[in-house]
Amino acid sequence: MVIVDGHNLTFADDRAADLLEAGDPERSRNRVLEIVTRYAVSTGQRAHVVFDGTGGAYIPQAPRERVRFTFAGEYRTADQAIVRMVRDTTGRRDLTVVSNDRELRADAKRMGANTLRVDELLEHVARVRQAERERDNAPEPRAKKTGAAGAEVEYWLSEFPEETVEQIEKEIDAENDKRKK
Repeated sequence: MVIVDGHNLTFADDRAADLLEAGDPERSRNRVLEIVTRYAVSTGQRAHVVFDGTGGAYIPQAPRERVRFTFAGEYRTADQAIVRMVRDTTGRRDLTVVSNDRELRADAKRMGANTLRVDELLEHVARVRQAERERDNAPEPRAKKTGAAGAEVEYWLSEFPEETVEQIEKEIDAENDKRKK
C-alpha cells in the first residue's frame, strides 16, 4: 500500500499546480489521482491519497482503479492523517509513504514504513509513460504480415494432433467466409 501526500504531489506536478492556482481544485485533484493511479497500476500496488482540508464542493470524480482518497479534515493536516494511518496499520513494512516532508518521512521510517519522495514517484510515472509511447509506436513485426517462418509452422504442427489442426483450419475458413459477406 502506498500512502501519498496529495498536497505535496499537487505542487510537484506543474499541471496540477497550475490547475489549482487557476481556481480549479477539482481538476487539480483529479490530475493527482490520475498520476497515482498510473503509479499504482504499474507497480501492482494499492494507493491512498490524503488531501489537506475537507474538500469543500470540489470532490474528485468517481473512484479509480487501485486508488482511494480522503481529506484530512478541518482540524488536522494531511501529514497528521498519514501518521495516524501508518500507526494504525499492522503491516507497516508493506507501506510506502510518499511525501517531500522530511519530518513525515522520518516519522514513517521510525514506525517501520518505507518512504519515497514525490519526485521519485513522478520519475517512475514518466518512465512508464515513455515505455507506453515507445510500445505504441513500435513497428509491427514482419512475421505478422508475411506469416510465420516454415520451421516455426512445422514445429507447431508437430505439437498439435492432426485433428486439432484440421478443426482450426475449418474455423479460420468459416471466419474468413463470414468476413467476405
